[in-house]
Amino acid sequence: MKVKGFSDYTLAGGIILGAAALLLGVAWFTNRSDITTATLFLAGVGCFLGGIFMLTFMKEENPHPGAVALLGRAESLNISRMCSDLGVRGDAWILPGAHHGDLWQFIPVADGIPPEPVRDFSYMVQGGTPGVVLVPAGKPLLEMLFRDHSLILPENESELPSTIREVFEDVLEIASGAHAALEGDQWVVTLTGYRLFEGCRYINAASPKCCTMNPCGACSLAGCMFTAALGRPHQISRVELMEREQGIRIFCITGAVP
Repeated sequence: MKVKGFSDYTLAGGIILGAAALLLGVAWFTNRSDITTATLFLAGVGCFLGGIFMLTFMKEENPHPGAVALLGRAESLNISRMCSDLGVRGDAWILPGAHHGDLWQFIPVADGIPPEPVRDFSYMVQGGTPGVVLVPAGKPLLEMLFRDHSLILPENESELPSTIREVFEDVLEIASGAHAALEGDQWVVTLTGYRLFEGCRYINAASPKCCTMNPCGACSLAGCMFTAALGRPHQISRVELMEREQGIRIFCITGAVP
């Protein structure tokens, strides 16, 4: 396996600077004081400036989106498989905690929302709705948005679509297009040109149920944003893949306050 030590911009800038040094060196040592020397001098100065500009304004290469998309997908499948083996078959709810931004993911044995706020343990067996308690995959992303990007979630439903678009398009830059709309009793988030689409295809090929039982980062982030903004539980009820647009549609149901 070949590992590149330098980016293409660094290599190109170095070659151009090397050419500039060569041209200026030839012009200096020959010192013919004619049109040839002037041409070599001007070409050397041009190459020197071009190399400096390329090294100054180069942009770091981003990681391969297909590789990033597959990170953590096996973990999502493993958790879904373990829950299924334990008899937990419901779709996950993202629940608000006692404090702002405090979120929990609850996977019920069947269907339903816990009658009281979930506490910090993994298995909930008491009460009429047993299930598994996890940290939502989108919670670290949401905390990063709060901490590093000063994200403020609107309490008004009409302002949420613009916030969703800004987060997925402008801040995280994982989709070329992001659209959210309230259709009936559920939110629908559409991501087109989704750069992590390869991971969604991998999960969907294994089992579409994993997308609703244990949502991955982007889908979970959408649910976390709705839950944190509105203070009500939300459930990813369905995720549709759009092969032509290389995107996904996330269907999110709003539940009653537990």
